[in-house]
Amino acid sequence: MTENSGRKLAMELLMELMDSNGADKLIPINSAHISVGCSGELGKRELEFLRELVMEGSRATVRSTMDPIMGLKEETLKDFKALGINTERTCAPYLTGNLPKTGENLAWSGSFAVIYANSVLEAKTNGENFISALASSITGLTPNYGLHLDENRRAGVCIRVKDKLFGTVDYAAVGYYIAREFKDRVISFDFKSKPSESKLKVLSAALSTSGSIEMFKLDEEGEEIIEVGDEEIVSSLQELDSSEEPDLICLGCPHYNFQELKAIAKMLKGRRVRRDLEFCVICSESVREMAELDGYTEDIERAGAKLITNTCALSLLKQSNCILTDSALAAHYSRKLGVDSKLDYIEEIVKFATTPI
Repeated sequence: MTENSGRKLAMELLMELMDSNGADKLIPINSAHISVGCSGELGKRELEFLRELVMEGSRATVRSTMDPIMGLKEETLKDFKALGINTERTCAPYLTGNLPKTGENLAWSGSFAVIYANSVLEAKTNGENFISALASSITGLTPNYGLHLDENRRAGVCIRVKDKLFGTVDYAAVGYYIAREFKDRVISFDFKSKPSESKLKVLSAALSTSGSIEMFKLDEEGEEIIEVGDEEIVSSLQELDSSEEPDLICLGCPHYNFQELKAIAKMLKGRRVRRDLEFCVICSESVREMAELDGYTEDIERAGAKLITNTCALSLLKQSNCILTDSALAAHYSRKLGVDSKLDYIEEIVKFATTPI
């Protein structure tokens, strides 16, 4: 078997995808990101496709990264390495060197990564699945349809946020509300002030809870205008807020970047995590390495918190009865798993979960 046979297998799959979506051609991509979606685990079909590509000597032809995958065996991780895929596992691939330029075509999977790429990084990708993203990484191609076409990237509805939003949790609540109310639409947001990168990140994550919204824009006219405000924010927060006492603090869903890790390290310095709580912060290996150089990793761990890499919040939720988090995404999926949740501002989380030394 040869590398050409592996490429042929991947190409056949992409041609089928092209035909089923009415695409006119395959177009070059600059990178791929491979995710198994909200299940967090590889299924039989995905494993068989991965193994077949490895057996046929295939190699990724573009920069390729991967999401955290639960229950990943060492031999499967070796298969990803054999394909030339970066095995630093993160849901935020732009933090591990997979940072696209404006207008570049991608083949990314993972609901958060797709929204963030289209909306914040201003690249172009459809919401791929594990197999199509992996096939694109081998061929360097993807079908030309959906959000690769400029006419499909125009806003269908404009969400006018009539009240001022203060912290990231407010943006998470707005995103969560919109994810429930609007499906398969490109959303435009009209905020009273321009959101920071961190706020756009939590907005992207909250929107990804629906699994169908793949892009938003800022300050663009839409076919219709919908106003939301404090009432919708409060209803979203109440939906994600349990009366149960949390036993797990879960931060880093999506994975924290360096600035977020720096901020939590400074908050935890001189404090100690309560003995009845587990305090977990999740980030990529690259971000952890940067934090170690500046001593922030030591500050986090000295406080009794755990800094975890190469994993997903989903893998932690199963150990809990109720989580306290700053992420609407983590809160949403915890409830899917039958785990209660509380959503709060990071400053309030640290006050609740720690005591001064």
